[in-house]
Amino acid sequence: MTVRSIIERMAALGCPFLSLLLVAIPVQSTSWFPPELEVVLASQLTSRLAKIGSPPAYEEGGISPAARGSIRMLARILGSWTDAEAVDRAPSFPEITLPSANQRHIDAMARYQVCSLVLLSQFESGKDAVARRKGALGVTAMAMAVERLRAPYMATAGTDRVVNAFLTSPPMVSALDDTRKKPELVAHVERQCAPLLQELLFTPGR
Repeated sequence: MTVRSIIERMAALGCPFLSLLLVAIPVQSTSWFPPELEVVLASQLTSRLAKIGSPPAYEEGGISPAARGSIRMLARILGSWTDAEAVDRAPSFPEITLPSANQRHIDAMARYQVCSLVLLSQFESGKDAVARRKGALGVTAMAMAVERLRAPYMATAGTDRVVNAFLTSPPMVSALDDTRKKPELVAHVERQCAPLLQELLFTPGR
């Protein structure tokens, strides 16, 4: 199964945020962010940006230069984090009861996924273009933050099967659905994720 088909299959499950989960890039890659993943995420971001105002200019292969540039900027920031920092920067949500995998990398992935849920809703809300663009970029940033944790998790003898089973488990889906339906919890997530988004999307001199 290809990277793209895995993402499309997750998106077809009826919960859009599931399309942000891990993809089948061999963990033996020399980088946590291999070229294959850059292409997939740049293509996804191009598609989102095209839905905000006029379609962007495209490179060969149907990828926007702006999307590719944003992906590479995010990769530089996330790549500068240590493995411990990638775990610690995942926001906490004291007003939401999330299930625990009792594994720090997976639990951090789940917290990034909570941010992505609200950001995807922001992108799809039809609000002003600036807010939608932040949502589009934020969704991509959270997908990359999850991927940033994959290599250190795999180093603990972890497997994608365990990660995906947890992140798509009924308790996790229930917690995310409950969050999405309650404005006060959505506002809580927005507050908790704001410092992370500020670092990833609005870093001076990036």
